[in-house]
Order: sequence, then C-alpha cells, then structure tokens
Amino acid sequence: MDDVPNTLLPSWMADSLARSEAQIAAGETVPLEPVLNRIRASIERMQANKAAVTPARKA
Repeated sequence: MDDVPNTLLPSWMADSLARSEAQIAAGETVPLEPVLNRIRASIERMQANKAAVTPARKA
C-alpha cells in the first residue's frame, strides 16, 4: 500500500495496515484455505439472499 498516503486512510485502517505489515515482516501468516472458505461461504449466502428477493423475469 505504498502508493496510498496514510493521510488518506481512516485511522483504524492505517492502524490495521501497519499491524499487518509488522506481522508480515515478522513472518506471521495464516493458512489461506480457511480464509477462502469463509469468502466462498459469504458469496454463497449473498447469492442465495439475492435469489430469494429477486423476482423471476418473464420471458
């Protein structure tokens, strides 16, 4: 995120970014698959909600 000056970010986001960069520099990581699974589940819920509220189109 070197291309975005921290002055343009909300303080909570700048703090989170600084914390993340420190964790990366320290070699702290998390497995990617659980994160991807949560994202996939979220997408499925959003699609199901959209399908439930979107009326069927007439041909």
